[in-house]
Amino acid sequence: MIIGITGTLAAGKDTIASYLQKKGFVHYSLSNILREELKKQGIEENIDNLLALGNKLRQEFGPGILGRKTLEKIKNNKEKKAIASSIRHPKEIEELRKGRNFVLIAVDAPIKIRYKRIQKRKRAGDQVSFEKFKSQEKSQLKGNGTKAQLSKCIKVADYKIINNKSFENLYQNIDKILKN
Repeated sequence: MIIGITGTLAAGKDTIASYLQKKGFVHYSLSNILREELKKQGIEENIDNLLALGNKLRQEFGPGILGRKTLEKIKNNKEKKAIASSIRHPKEIEELRKGRNFVLIAVDAPIKIRYKRIQKRKRAGDQVSFEKFKSQEKSQLKGNGTKAQLSKCIKVADYKIINNKSFENLYQNIDKILKN
């Protein structure tokens, strides 16, 4: 089984992935492919650079490239239970659906809650103004062509979670999905 996770910035994608890892899933983040490439190139890791690189790779190698690379890793490692997180383009979903038993979860939360979360998590590039955060999100939601298209990814998800309560509530939602 492969569980794909898409969603807005700081909605809880990594929190869901961490929870699933405790249940025996192996986590593959499409964004980690980008982080590794930025590091190789000596480019600072931040949201803008991750987005730019993702868009560039999709333009050069096709919009499903990150999904294809992730599915290859899952197959090469013969994973029985895998997570593919940080999906930002519908073609990445198409590539991942070629794997066995693929299910897509979309996670979202109100923007003010998500902004507070990035301020707390202190990941590289997270210390931005609220206006910058909204601008970064806007560019991911409504892209076209080979650019990030989160709105379309969220729309085609098999399950949708609004993560605006406690961790326990989020975990209960994930457990319900796993039972299905």
